[in-house]
Amino acid sequence: MQLQGEDSFAANTSNKFSLTSAGGAHSLLADSGSDIFQANGMGPLSKWVDNHIFFQIPHQHLNSYNNQHLSWSQAITVNGGQIHEGSHIWYRGDVMPDGHPEEFDEDMASPLCDLSHTSMCSPDDTLFTYASTDIDLLSEELGIPWEASKTVPFGFVVLYLGFIWDLNTCTVAIPEEKRFKYLNAIEEWKKKLTHALLEVQSLYSKLLHASLVIPAG
Repeated sequence: MQLQGEDSFAANTSNKFSLTSAGGAHSLLADSGSDIFQANGMGPLSKWVDNHIFFQIPHQHLNSYNNQHLSWSQAITVNGGQIHEGSHIWYRGDVMPDGHPEEFDEDMASPLCDLSHTSMCSPDDTLFTYASTDIDLLSEELGIPWEASKTVPFGFVVLYLGFIWDLNTCTVAIPEEKRFKYLNAIEEWKKKLTHALLEVQSLYSKLLHASLVIPAG
């Protein structure tokens, strides 16, 4: 397709999620959206390809968080800014007590803002710097269509990327339904002496996913 002008573009409908380059193609657009949300004072925010997770900061912690945010940003700048290793893009912070560097998925350049009085929100949300309505208003302006079935309200325990994230206990766990599914897959595997390639790939993907939260497994 012949395109002309800075505002002309074409949507590539051939890149599927199973294609190696598809993740990067989706991420480029999603990264831009994340940058815009953060530049408008919303966050902390993290994402994996097109899966986003937003965190709320209580008003009482906004100043202290932004001070820490600035400290992280300065450390990232000193340590070289963005680091691109293969398909891994990250930002290096200070060295932790265990000798490993802090790893960030953004440059921490945009401080958070208090948006609690800019839109209608529930009484609970007024305790925080922004709410879901602020995300929706900016998303509508940008033309970002969130999948309603995958959207969950803010909470201290949420399901994200197939894991249960608990902010109260600072833990990440595999949901019980998925845990039983994986255990059954292992038992089925042990019943046979030989396996086809697809069976190997299926079990490997499950174990690889579980190893993210069960590294000793």
